[in-house]
Amino acid sequence: MGYYKNLEIALQVEEPDRYPTRRDLRKRGTYRKPKAVWVLDAREMSLMLVGLFCALVLGVILGYVVGGGLDA
Repeated sequence: MGYYKNLEIALQVEEPDRYPTRRDLRKRGTYRKPKAVWVLDAREMSLMLVGLFCALVLGVILGYVVGGGLDA
């Protein structure tokens, strides 16, 4: 009976009472602050701003043409 009892004890998974917090991990030195990842770089951002400006200008021009000018 001792063999099966030891086997049952060996197969148990010990769970901690509480999981370590970020502060605990930082004190131990294992915590690494995640690096900031930029999805858009400066070139893509400037292209988006130029595209927005072109869309506004095109909207004003089309509004003027479709609306019949200033005398409407």
